[in-house]
Amino acid sequence: MGMVINAAPIYIKGIKDPEAASNTCYWGAGCYAATFGISVALLVKERAMGRRDSLEDASDAYGQFGADGKQRLVANRAGAGG
Repeated sequence: MGMVINAAPIYIKGIKDPEAASNTCYWGAGCYAATFGISVALLVKERAMGRRDSLEDASDAYGQFGADGKQRLVANRAGAGG
């Protein structure tokens, strides 16, 4: 959109300041690209570190069950029943 606003602002209705509008478009696109790039980098980093067991990482989720509840949940996940 920024290029269209720069090249032919007559095609976009309601723009009072084409230069400011195109700068806003470029800024928004830059924020989107940065967010996408950071997301991809974090996914690659996590994959390189290896996947961790979600039950071991989510220690806060066992607060209401205590340590015994966590052991039972891990055993149930492993198929031991209980």
